[in-house]
Amino acid sequence: MPVYLPRFGFSIAQWLTVWGLVNLVNIFASYFFGWLGDTIGWRNTVVWFSGTLCGLAMLAVCYAPVLFGDSETALFCALALYAIGLGAFGPLSALIPSLLPDNKGAAISCLNLGSGLSNFVGPLIVTLGVAPLGVEGTLWVIAILYFAASVLTLPLKLPDQG
Repeated sequence: MPVYLPRFGFSIAQWLTVWGLVNLVNIFASYFFGWLGDTIGWRNTVVWFSGTLCGLAMLAVCYAPVLFGDSETALFCALALYAIGLGAFGPLSALIPSLLPDNKGAAISCLNLGSGLSNFVGPLIVTLGVAPLGVEGTLWVIAILYFAASVLTLPLKLPDQG
C-alpha cells in the first residue's frame, strides 16, 4: 500500500494514520465475531464473514483511491472492512482444535503455522504478482484467495455435526 497509494496523492503519514485507526476497528471486530461465532456457529462465522469481507475489502482498497482520490475516509472504510474481515477469522481458534478433540495441541500448532505462513506468503504473493499483474491485479489475486478461504471452510464440521 505505501507504494500504491502515493499515486493517488496519499502521503506515508496519511497511510500510517489510517492503518493505525483501522487496527482499532479490528480489536472490536474480534470481540464481536467471537460472540457471533458462539451464536451462529464458528464455521458459519468464518465461512460467511472472514474471507468474504477480506476479499471484498481488497477490491475496495483497489478501487477506493481510483474512485475517490486521496480521500482518507474512503481508504479508512475500505481498510476497516478488511480489519472487520480479519476479526471474523477469530472463531478458527475454537473451531480447529474442536476438529481434533484428542489432539488439540497438534491442531493449534497447525493453526499457528497457518497464521505464521501468511506473514511469509502474503508478501511473497505481492513480490511475485506486482511486476506481471500490477498492484490492481495483485489485489485481485489476494481477493480471490480470500474468497477461496471462505469456500474451503464449508466442509469443516464439528465432530457432533457428523
